[in-house]
Amino acid sequence: MDDIYFSDKPNQNKAKGKPAANDALHTTRDAFSGDPMPDSPKKKFVVQMPDRERDVVLRDRTPKGRPIASEPVTPKVPDYTPSTTSSFDDSVYLRPTRPQQPSMQNRPPQPKPTTSNRPRPAQQRPSAAGPQPGSAKRKKKTRGVSKAKVIGVILLVLLLLFTGLFAYGYAVLGKVSYDKDFSHDNSFVEAGALAKSAKVRNILCIGSDARSEIGGQRSDTMVLLSIDSAHHQLKMTSFLRDAYVYIPAKGYNAKLNAAFAWGGAKMLMDTIEYNFKIDIDDYLIIDFEGFKKLIDLMGGLDVDGVTEAEAKYMRDVVKIIYCKEGKNHFTGAAALWYCRIRKLDDDFHRTERQRKVMNAIMKQALHRSPIQLMKIVEQMLPMLQTSMSRNDLLAVGVSAVFNYIGGKKPQHQVPAEDTWSGQRINGQDVLRLDMEKNTQLLQQFLYP
Repeated sequence: MDDIYFSDKPNQNKAKGKPAANDALHTTRDAFSGDPMPDSPKKKFVVQMPDRERDVVLRDRTPKGRPIASEPVTPKVPDYTPSTTSSFDDSVYLRPTRPQQPSMQNRPPQPKPTTSNRPRPAQQRPSAAGPQPGSAKRKKKTRGVSKAKVIGVILLVLLLLFTGLFAYGYAVLGKVSYDKDFSHDNSFVEAGALAKSAKVRNILCIGSDARSEIGGQRSDTMVLLSIDSAHHQLKMTSFLRDAYVYIPAKGYNAKLNAAFAWGGAKMLMDTIEYNFKIDIDDYLIIDFEGFKKLIDLMGGLDVDGVTEAEAKYMRDVVKIIYCKEGKNHFTGAAALWYCRIRKLDDDFHRTERQRKVMNAIMKQALHRSPIQLMKIVEQMLPMLQTSMSRNDLLAVGVSAVFNYIGGKKPQHQVPAEDTWSGQRINGQDVLRLDMEKNTQLLQQFLYP
């Protein structure tokens, strides 16, 4: 309160012009002490007192500002006598009445409001009191509709994309060589004697060594690719070419790969079904030239697990001087030589190398973009021959990819370990199989 002063100086705002002559005698003083206010650079807040109150204050105080002792004054209240007659007219304070509206009968016809000017219903008008009880539900319903629209648009885009890919794949698959005369019936096996399942599809993949310098062709690689949709697995079973089995179309025993040389894929499928009592749905053939081209189109193949003995054989015999133990990046020709190593060990290790390379091809294909895969497949398809139709081939390809990504990749070979013995028959080194044991193990592997 040190910055507040009450001034007795007359207010000059009331007088328009110069102050009166006697105003010059007045100075800015404190209303209570009477002392002049000190001059200070600090601005003070001055309260200007009205004239009437200033006179009362100055009259009841000494020049030093001390109040004068006086008797308490009791205000006189005049006597009041109620009058029986009142001259007060309270009609002027009555609430004015609303002017009477003209009669509806005398009003001219009014135009009907248009749709744009028509007032909204009461439930749609914004309320100043806040949201109504049903507004939250309406907002939630609107939000749900918008989400449904977004999901519908996404599904539509995916459907169009899938349709476009399906149409492109269907057109490209026309380059495959289809065996339209293929018959799945096996006349050497009774109906119902073969183990099969609606959730497992078996496709016999045959690597042919057909070459121009030799007559005919031999099945150098025989791998049964099983798509197990029940367990989300892609299984591979290798059949050794030196397995000594019965060829039902010929009526005598021979090496398994001889069936392909004598009667193609049909005789080979009938022979495997007859000896091991499993159902094979279709076949797929690719020659070695197509195998090399596939790997070269992929930019080479990363093969892991190469042993020191295999690396030395590749360097000394095949002249692949960069081959080393462990992981190697092979070209198409080098990968083919690696699969066909024969004199280093035995046919069991040979088929193991073949499965390793096939697994590396599928694994590396998943890291390619869809555009790159389409270009590779488009150039590879003319080198394929299959018993499947165009629709089946497309469906099998999609199913194989999804089951390969989502599940394990178990492997098996025929003959299994400790179920065979080496013999020399008719001047050939063959593998004599325990047919009952191998049949049981193969069926348990395919249909667990």
